[in-house]
Amino acid sequence: MKIAIYEPQPRVCGASTWGEHLRTGFINLGHECDIVSVTKSGRSRKGWGRLDELSNPTDKSTVVPTVCLKLATAHEHLSKYDLVILVDLRNAALDKAAMKSGELPEYIEVLSMTDAPWTTAMLGKYYYMPHEVPRLGGRENRASKAVHGAPFLDELFSLPNFCGKLVTHAPDGLFSANSEILRGIHERGDVTWVPLPFTLGVAESDALGDAKREWDFAVLGRFASPKMRHCLHRAWDEHSGTHASFLHAGAAGVAMAPSRSFILFEELCDELGYDGWRDLEPHSVNPLDKCGNVCGIQKNALFHIARAGNTIDYIGQYVHHRDVATRARVHVGITDCQFSGGLFEYATLEAIDGGMIPVVTREFTPSITEMRPSIVEYPVSSDSKSWYRAHGPVAGPMIADAMRDALRDSSDLDRRRHNRDVICSENDPRITADVFSTFV
Repeated sequence: MKIAIYEPQPRVCGASTWGEHLRTGFINLGHECDIVSVTKSGRSRKGWGRLDELSNPTDKSTVVPTVCLKLATAHEHLSKYDLVILVDLRNAALDKAAMKSGELPEYIEVLSMTDAPWTTAMLGKYYYMPHEVPRLGGRENRASKAVHGAPFLDELFSLPNFCGKLVTHAPDGLFSANSEILRGIHERGDVTWVPLPFTLGVAESDALGDAKREWDFAVLGRFASPKMRHCLHRAWDEHSGTHASFLHAGAAGVAMAPSRSFILFEELCDELGYDGWRDLEPHSVNPLDKCGNVCGIQKNALFHIARAGNTIDYIGQYVHHRDVATRARVHVGITDCQFSGGLFEYATLEAIDGGMIPVVTREFTPSITEMRPSIVEYPVSSDSKSWYRAHGPVAGPMIADAMRDALRDSSDLDRRRHNRDVICSENDPRITADVFSTFV
């Protein structure tokens, strides 16, 4: 078959990563598969494949589409494929622009004129229309505004070339829970669950070796509030009884608001007493104050801070996980369980590929029963400071204990090899590709 994986906006995110791994699965099954994007001119954007440590992740990407189509004729080319797979049911930037203009997002316009059947996968929980914004305690969840959901689900699934079937990467209908449309598709049995597609990329000698491991702990992946980065430092400082080195790596969006990397820097310095430097270049000769105001709070900047034997480094985003996944012993992925929905994220899979021992929450470990992570036995369910103030006395020691246990076991080569073997078989991208191939 000839498959198009339609990526409307290549960027630094899980959806783009998903598309790359899925393409590998189709090719390994013997199918012809392209990652397709669309621009007005039909020319690739300059930011594709030109990522560096401090790039804005919304306009640059490691993904370079294999085919770039001109907007005016994109539907004609996509119609030549046997199946078009949209990388996600939503695209926050394109959806927001469409809501402002009163028009449909570009990707829906393109699909509406395409003759080939299309489908997609549910990659998260934020699928709901404006009238379906989840409510907590009888009130609208302020963090779940319509633009953060999927405001064009109705228009998308009204397209006559939707094949009627979907893939999901969370069990028990979790990702369809907030949408009437998605619940209906799930209830009629047209949603198939499979683990996230992933292909090992780190050589086994590097994954099981320790020569490059400069840090004790790492947190990989995009800077986002549900990652709970600040909570792990509070827990470690308050309850571990020892010191360690920490690596943060991943994209931090640049916008009008303070960057997420600056927010973490500010919290650690102002509230936990860390001190050091933050600048656009490492070890700047211009010392910064604790607010990092020399390079500006809106910019994404590297930093190195320390306190009482603990050191914390942010090295920016990484072009590929091979660059960083072998540089620490333990990966801490305590993502808000309401956000994660019980999945291993790509950041966790990448860390396991690199030979790190994963620390995850119980809600984050359901489907891969053979995995041997270090588990935080507490539902981490909010990124707010008030959550840690309320739950820290109980959750903090559990987080610190799980981290300490994982660090102790990080020299266990059998465990590291076992975890890699599990994702090699359970997350084989051919599994997901094979399911999609049955939709035609």
